[in-house]
Amino acid sequence: MEGDNLKKTIFLILLVVISAYLFIFQWKLAPRPIYSLITNSIDLSKENISGLKLHQDINSPSFIKEYGKIQSLNDNNSYDYFNLKNGLVIATDKNSHMIIRIIVNDNHDKKLVTQNGIKLGDLSEKVVKLYGKNYYKRQEQGTDILGYIDKKNQTTLEFWCVENKIQMIRLDIASIN
Repeated sequence: MEGDNLKKTIFLILLVVISAYLFIFQWKLAPRPIYSLITNSIDLSKENISGLKLHQDINSPSFIKEYGKIQSLNDNNSYDYFNLKNGLVIATDKNSHMIIRIIVNDNHDKKLVTQNGIKLGDLSEKVVKLYGKNYYKRQEQGTDILGYIDKKNQTTLEFWCVENKIQMIRLDIASIN
């Protein structure tokens, strides 16, 4: 009987130590929704990438005039991805055709910028200077990410950095995976 209690005690101690380690040292690897709990909100209601905004309908006349009729690049069960001109990639909700994610990962002409003028190649310090200190840091696919969240509008803006330079910009609704 005493041996069983000792084993349970050792197991619980190990469980607490491992959990504490994961929480303290691996928090940067936590899923994105965790950061909405620990990060102060900023206003991203006017955020766009060179005029392209979340919740735009890809079948609207204004969108088609600017980008043409687009074909699906890649899809999954919940949303479709599309390549637009100039290195933009968008994801849309399958049912509503509304834009729920905008990605800039190829910007040869340097014309794709955020509302505050951030473009690929800029330093992460410039992001903090223009967007403020209410950001979270996380890692995904070996890349450091600075993220901002607008809790009221359920929007996130992430800057994926390699060696302190912006390599990808991702603007999306907070609930997208």
